[in-house]
Amino acid sequence: MAVSFYLQTYDSCQIKITICQIGGTIIITAFLIKLVETWKNPFPKGSFHLILPVTLLLISGIFSASISPLKNWFGTLDEFSRRIFYIFLFYVIISEFRDEKSQKRLINWFLAGAFISVLYGMIQYFDRYYPPNPGVGIDPFIWRQAFGHRIFSTFGNPNFFADFLLVVAPILLSYVFIRFSKFIILFYTMTVFCIIFTYSKAAWIAYSAGVITFSFFAITFLSHSRKETIRKILMGISLAVFAAMVLGVTFLTMQRVDSVRFRTATWMGTWEMFNRTPHPDSYLFDRSPLKWKNPIRRALHPLIGSGIGSFKAVYPAYRRPEVIQLEGRSNTESDHPENEFIEVLYDEGIIGFGFFLLLIITFLTAAIKRLQTINPQSKYIMHTIIGFSSGMISQLVHNSMCVSMRFVSEGVVFWLAFGIIGIFSLPQIQNIKNNLPSKKPKFAIIFQIVILILCIYFVKYFWGFFLSDKHHNIAIFHSKRGEWTEALKNYETVIKYNPDYVMTHYFMGNVYNDRWAAGDGDRVINKYYDVINIAPNYVQIFMQMGTVHSKMGKWQDAITDFKKYQKLDPVFERTYTALSMSYAQLGMWKEAEDTLKRYIARNDWYYYYLHLVTKDMKSEYENVKLNILKPDAWLGLANIYLAQRKIFAAETMYKKILKDIDPNNMDALKNLANIYEKTGRMQQLQNINNRIFKINPSLFNTKPPMR
Repeated sequence: MAVSFYLQTYDSCQIKITICQIGGTIIITAFLIKLVETWKNPFPKGSFHLILPVTLLLISGIFSASISPLKNWFGTLDEFSRRIFYIFLFYVIISEFRDEKSQKRLINWFLAGAFISVLYGMIQYFDRYYPPNPGVGIDPFIWRQAFGHRIFSTFGNPNFFADFLLVVAPILLSYVFIRFSKFIILFYTMTVFCIIFTYSKAAWIAYSAGVITFSFFAITFLSHSRKETIRKILMGISLAVFAAMVLGVTFLTMQRVDSVRFRTATWMGTWEMFNRTPHPDSYLFDRSPLKWKNPIRRALHPLIGSGIGSFKAVYPAYRRPEVIQLEGRSNTESDHPENEFIEVLYDEGIIGFGFFLLLIITFLTAAIKRLQTINPQSKYIMHTIIGFSSGMISQLVHNSMCVSMRFVSEGVVFWLAFGIIGIFSLPQIQNIKNNLPSKKPKFAIIFQIVILILCIYFVKYFWGFFLSDKHHNIAIFHSKRGEWTEALKNYETVIKYNPDYVMTHYFMGNVYNDRWAAGDGDRVINKYYDVINIAPNYVQIFMQMGTVHSKMGKWQDAITDFKKYQKLDPVFERTYTALSMSYAQLGMWKEAEDTLKRYIARNDWYYYYLHLVTKDMKSEYENVKLNILKPDAWLGLANIYLAQRKIFAAETMYKKILKDIDPNNMDALKNLANIYEKTGRMQQLQNINNRIFKINPSLFNTKPPMR
């Protein structure tokens, strides 16, 4: 899974998800068929204390999925299915990998995949010295330099790559202490090098946490003839890494402070989610199996949460405007809160969060107890426990500032660490003996056949998800070329394989909107309602619906849609002008004026905010004029004044546009010329006509206006 990617799907790492889904289905099937065949407890003796917290987390996921209002693959089913795959991976590891040979084979395969990923990361680093796309470099793939000089290897994202390596690095460091190996030292050096050049501040912090944790374990539990010397060396290394991390993070933060502001704003929005129960008009209130109108449900909310996978559907209603401004666009979505602990707490409540903490504490305690009691000569076991424990802590630190663990390539590694710590914290079996088979019931074969049939069904089902992502990519290609028929044909194929692919429904609506053939207006609205049924607060969906209703002349419906969108995104400037125009079409002049005045007031505040941040507005002024002080709102307000015959107010607005925003704005110049002509101010009219002639002489038929 670590080394796989496929660039012909929309998501270049969709293949990782498919491997997890299909591979997880096959692993679960094999585990259950063997369980039925042997008809006995598959877990080793003395492992109950390890199995219990894992099973409790599984039960929490099942209960949370049952109460979730979002039972589709956009939300609950996606997260819940991954929870099942991860936990059964743990079950298989702790029940099947009981002897040293199989354990080493499992770890070696993991490290082999890591080495390939690190090697490709090194290639991406040296590729920075070659021309950017479409030039040719040593990275042969089309996604080369997709993140500039940040390397991302086979993971498609620098943060995901770093998260994976945070587990690998302590393991390699621990194995260096078993025997001096030039290859392992080189491998470790390359791994740290790749972590550094992901330029991920959170990863740098987490790496230092991993080194400090490893040093603590090594000093406390590893025996050595020169223990005092080793202790001083490790403490020195830890202090050096910590100091380098502080300097590096400070330097990167000064260069990219927006990432810190983004996380802060996201966490503040999430905190508001914790402290509010759903409004009666929200989808959570209506769709939840345990109805929110019941006071018992509201009282239980802190304990049981909103349902696994519900965060991504709820969060857009609480997303702070600062997040949109920092990202520089409105058509983005945040599926996770940049903190694994916060997401578990919100989705599954205090009880589910407690099980998650119990899981972590149990395995760390088991690791420490094993290190305290094991024979010091069992070096491989000791170093493996230390390496994976340090890696797990490092990954947890990283995911307190990141979302990587929610993606399969990192989630699998996290649960692999639990499995490895679990099997090595139990007594080792030198050779697994083939015990006599237990007497299974006569109907066991029926269970096995049913399990096999379900396996075949789900393998085909999940393969459809892969095909749907591929056709989604093809459909986008045709959409960009204006080939509507081919685009819609591929989008229909996507929905055939994955009916909950929300982006496909959204893009289909956009295709109908762009094509606008007979009947497409109703098709657009129906398709957008499909989006709302899957993801009630999906990006810009209400803005799109309002735009379509405006094209259809359904102004009251457009007003309703635009107002809904403003609640989700008060930043997007086009909403204000579109809403104002809708009011104006219905003769609601006061509402039209107030809408644009609200936007202008927000713009003035944001201009002042930039002044506070940058301190020097001279260097920012042109950028502000281009991106912040857009003329649309002032022009719309002036036109509304003009339609109401408020001549002086309209003239003032047009002059402001020409003075402060865009001196060559043709709409403002023309309308100002009309005002001067109707009010008989011929000298001012001549001056404006001269300005228009300089900008576009073709607007005058024969000769320039008289001077």
